[in-house]
Amino acid sequence: MYLYISLREFPAESAAENYRMLADAFTIPGLLFIMFGALLWAAGKGALDGIGYALGYALRGLLPGGRFIKEGTFAEYLEEKKAKRKKAVAYSFLFFTGIAFLIVSGVFIYLFYKNG
Repeated sequence: MYLYISLREFPAESAAENYRMLADAFTIPGLLFIMFGALLWAAGKGALDGIGYALGYALRGLLPGGRFIKEGTFAEYLEEKKAKRKKAVAYSFLFFTGIAFLIVSGVFIYLFYKNG
């Protein structure tokens, strides 16, 4: 948020332009918090296990002699990952923080259209 504001000419000449810059400055971290929380939630549910298996398989193929390392099947890999996965990790604070930023951004958007 500070980086976005510091790269702009803030404060601007008009109040409407200031409100627009502040709305943008609060929208960017709000969306980042929400999307990062969604990514961590999906990874915790196992949505990225296939990518991890494929990358491990590709890396073993690139290492000298790595093709001879015997690894299990994808089903065995999924069972192993499910057993290692922690029970409940709460990432809801990321969603709520992102929503709070978006609410503040909504207030600035309202003020922008009211003064613009």
